[in-house]
Amino acid sequence: MDNVVQIEDTSGDRVQVVRSQRNTVMAVFHAGARRMVMDYTPEQARELAAALVKVADEVGAQR
Repeated sequence: MDNVVQIEDTSGDRVQVVRSQRNTVMAVFHAGARRMVMDYTPEQARELAAALVKVADEVGAQR
């Protein structure tokens, strides 16, 4: 997978985000031995990113 972005959470689980062969945004969630794949259109990926930023800003403001 080219251009993989990997983010690890506080428990050690991780998500990998990559461009799929179908030109979609694929997120692969690894939680222990379990794995879940989500496939997003570019528009959906932008909406998800915007929601993450909005909530992160709200959480950051409360700290």
